Amino acid sequence: MYCGDEVGAFIGDVGSLTAKFGYAGEDTPNLVFPSCMGVRPATNERIVGHSALSSCHDITALPRAISTMEDKTNYNWDVMEKLWLHAFEESHVDPTQHAVLTCLSPFDMHESVSYMELMFEKFNAPAFYVAKDAVLNAFSFGKSTALVCDVGASSMRVVPVVEGFTLKGSSFRSTAGGEALTNQLLSVLHDKHHVEIHPGARKYAAVDGSGPALHRPLASVSNEYRNYRILEIVRDIKESLCQMPETTLQEDLAESVAPEHYELPDGTVVTLGSERFRIPEKLFHPDVIAADSTTVDSSSKGLHRMVYNSVQSSDVDVRKDLLYNIVLCGGGSGLPGLTQRLHWEVSQLVPSATYKVRLTQVSAIEKKFSAWIGGSILASLGSFQQLWVSKREFDEYGADAMAASRFL
Repeated sequence: MYCGDEVGAFIGDVGSLTAKFGYAGEDTPNLVFPSCMGVRPATNERIVGHSALSSCHDITALPRAISTMEDKTNYNWDVMEKLWLHAFEESHVDPTQHAVLTCLSPFDMHESVSYMELMFEKFNAPAFYVAKDAVLNAFSFGKSTALVCDVGASSMRVVPVVEGFTLKGSSFRSTAGGEALTNQLLSVLHDKHHVEIHPGARKYAAVDGSGPALHRPLASVSNEYRNYRILEIVRDIKESLCQMPETTLQEDLAESVAPEHYELPDGTVVTLGSERFRIPEKLFHPDVIAADSTTVDSSSKGLHRMVYNSVQSSDVDVRKDLLYNIVLCGGGSGLPGLTQRLHWEVSQLVPSATYKVRLTQVSAIEKKFSAWIGGSILASLGSFQQLWVSKREFDEYGADAMAASRFL
């Protein structure tokens, strides 16, 4: 046990796309940067954060994507260590003086052993705790019981939380996350619209006044780095133009909607018509993506089906509360129209005479940072302080024993 509420705990949420850090008790994280590591060209120095995207020739994204549907993940702990070290340095935090709280997916809690070893052996933290991100998501919205629908970059997860505990047997996940949509949009731009995206290219006025000229600085970079920067641009196109239909996509209506435009950094104008609706639709029909994807499992279910299956496999006494407290969160949940569409889809599946479906209305910031916010709240509670795993307990009992008794 570690009672350290007199010294503010440091909270970190490392996702597959971004990492969020800050002190317990704060409303939002004060440090947010990409979850990636780069290599500086001249010295081969490994760097992370925003600087890794501006001065490197090679880049390694933190591989947090689910490789199969059998609880297997592939964490790169060298990258993880660099991300936390960068967070401590940028936040001017001495890790030996602050308890550290982070979170993992309920499917990945076996990684808590490696996390403890990282914090206690590498950073010598006085205390550490790994929370389930679904529980933190629920806490951030003031709920101890909720059905958490987390639309992340690498996956979608539906996890029922009842009185602060997750029901793993009723939890479901799909590899059709936000980045699957980004990659699908990239394929559409390349194959259908024949658009070539040049990361780093910028249109500017020529000195001689002859008209716009083009600057392309990314001439000698690795394919990994180039692809990362391309996906950044495509992700912005997706977030700017794509929208979820409020009901099942009607092809004739989608074709009749006026197209919208996006100007690339090099001046090329991209025009999207019905693709603006077809691509987001695949969150509810991921089998369409799986047919052309190596990252989306062919057995992946749509978000509404995972919600229905989760509720149906939960105890009958909690089903009403779960359906009335659906929480939609994660970086991909900000897609316009997604909240309304999920409400409509789930309402079609459950008997309206028995259950009322309600999605908690929250701001875009709360959706994006909900797990971190929940951790900030949890670590600030006086009643939580006795749950920390202390360095003394780690040294005495070991990581496996402490993980088994506290986290698994």
